[in-house]
Amino acid sequence: MRRRPRLSPSHPLATLVRSSAALASAAMVLLAACSADEPPADSSGGGATGGETSMSSGAGASSTGGPSSATGSSGASAGSGGGGGEAGGAQGGAGGEPGCGPGQKDCAGDGVCVDVWRWEQCGCDAVVCAGEEACIAEQCTPPLELDDPLPDAFGFDADAFYWLAYANDQYILHRIAHSASSSETLGSLPYEAFDSPRIAVGDAHVYVARFPSDSTDVVRLPKAGGAAEPISSTTEGLSGNVGAALALADGYVFWTADGGVYRAPLEGGPAEHWVSSYCITSSTFSGGFAYLGCEYNGAIRVRATSMGPEMDPNALASLVGQGFDGATRMMVDASWLYWWQMPDTVLHRAPLVGGVVESYPFALGLGLDVAVEGSIHIIGREGASVHEHIYRYDDIASLDSTTLVPVDSVSDPSRVFGGGGPWLYWSSSQHLYRSPK
Repeated sequence: MRRRPRLSPSHPLATLVRSSAALASAAMVLLAACSADEPPADSSGGGATGGETSMSSGAGASSTGGPSSATGSSGASAGSGGGGGEAGGAQGGAGGEPGCGPGQKDCAGDGVCVDVWRWEQCGCDAVVCAGEEACIAEQCTPPLELDDPLPDAFGFDADAFYWLAYANDQYILHRIAHSASSSETLGSLPYEAFDSPRIAVGDAHVYVARFPSDSTDVVRLPKAGGAAEPISSTTEGLSGNVGAALALADGYVFWTADGGVYRAPLEGGPAEHWVSSYCITSSTFSGGFAYLGCEYNGAIRVRATSMGPEMDPNALASLVGQGFDGATRMMVDASWLYWWQMPDTVLHRAPLVGGVVESYPFALGLGLDVAVEGSIHIIGREGASVHEHIYRYDDIASLDSTTLVPVDSVSDPSRVFGGGGPWLYWSSSQHLYRSPK
C-alpha cells in the first residue's frame, strides 16, 4: 500500500475542510470549497432548485471517462431465493453460512461446504444455468425484459433505473422500476454521430447531454413521458483531454466539454463557462462538489458546485496531487473518492476531507468494472476460471481475497452499473440483470 503525506494546515484543502458543512444524509464532514465572499456549499447532497435534484449519473458500457457514482449502504447478508427479475426477493446473496467460506453452504448436512453461487454450479442442486441466465441468490434467473439494447448512458432515482440506448438511428430513453421486471419507454432523441451521451436524473425530468464532435447539446425529458425540451448548448464538444460528464446540483445542470466545465440553469438558459481546465478525463459530482481528474498527471481537484466560475485551474482546491498517472473512472461514497489507475490494475481511494491516499492492487487480476455501494462490487476472474463473476468487498479497508464475497455469476459479465434502493444493476454483453445487494 502506498501512502502520501497528510495535508498541512496551510494547504488550501485544509482551509476548506475547516469551513465545511455537515452532510445531513451521511452525517459526516465533507469538503467545502468556499471562500469568505462566496456562498457555502449546499450540504444537502447537491440539492437543485426548481424541483430537480440529481440522484446519479453514469457512463454506458461503451464509454469511458465519464462519471459513475452512486452512494448507499450494502445490506447484503446470507440468504437464498428472490430472483433479480422479480419484485421483492431475499435481501442477501452468497454470503456463506457458519462453518463455510463465502459463497458456500453445507447443502447435504455432512460438513462438506460447496459453492452455491456459480453460473455453472448454482445453488445446492449445482444447476448449470442456461445461456442467458445468471446465478442470483442461488437461483438461475433470466435477465430483465428490455425494450431496447443495453445502456449507452444510465442513472438512478429512488424508484427506478433509467438508461439511454441507441436503436433505429435514435436514442431511446427507458425506465424500469425497481419493483418491476419489464421496462417502459419515456421518449426519444435524434442520433448524433460520434456522440457520447450522458444522463442525470432529477425529480421531474431526466436531463440528457449529447456530445457530437464539435458541440454539446443539453435537453431534458419529463419522467411522465413526452417530448424533449432544450436547456442549453455550447459550440465546444469533447476532446481527447476531456471526458463526457453530466450532473445536477445547486439549481444548475453541469457538463464537461472542451475547455472545462459548463453550467446552465435547470429551467434552461445560456451556457456559462464554470471551470476552465485543459484536462478533465474523469470526473464525478457528489454531495455538492465536483471532483475533476486528469489521467495524464494524476491530479484530482475539487470545487463546490455552489461557487461561481473559476478560470484559473490552479485556483481549484487539490484533493490529490500529481503522481497517480492514469487516474480514471472516479467514484464516490459517503466519505471516500475512488479511482482506477490505468490499465485498471490498481484501485486508489482518498478521504473526501483530504489526507492519506490508499492504494490497492486488484486482488483478482482482472478489473473490468466496479461500483461503490457502501461495499465495493466488482467484476473479476477467479484463478483459472473461464468465467468472470460479480464479487463484493465488505471490508473496503482490506481489499484482498480474505474479504472477498462472491455475489452473482453469469457467463460473460461486462458492467456493474450501481444500485437503486436495495438492488444492484449489472449486465452481461447482451442482457441487464438486477440482484439484491
